[in-house]
Amino acid sequence: MMKVLQSDSTDVPTLLVLLYVKVLKLFEQFDAPDYVIRVAHIALDMASPDDPNIPDLWSNIFKHHLELGHNDAAYNALIANPNPVRRRVCLHKLMVTLCERGQTQQLIEYPFVKLTR
Repeated sequence: MMKVLQSDSTDVPTLLVLLYVKVLKLFEQFDAPDYVIRVAHIALDMASPDDPNIPDLWSNIFKHHLELGHNDAAYNALIANPNPVRRRVCLHKLMVTLCERGQTQQLIEYPFVKLTR
């Protein structure tokens, strides 16, 4: 199993997160955004606080919620992402997408907290 997950780790939670990341990518290939979101949340629940996959998982949750038009959930995923670079990238995508959709009123109503660092 460690060969499939491309990891030398023997830590079970770490291996489970890597397995969920693999499953998440399969759901992305089959255009199943609801399942991507579910699997990413499960992986986050399993992850240790210092797991390096956490920013990627939050970015995936953001991306797929935004694609589905779940703007509030996308915003919440953006804010939850611990990586400031990822937050900025997601913020840019949120702003562009909502402007393109003509949803600027919703955009200006969000409290842009935790985005200054």
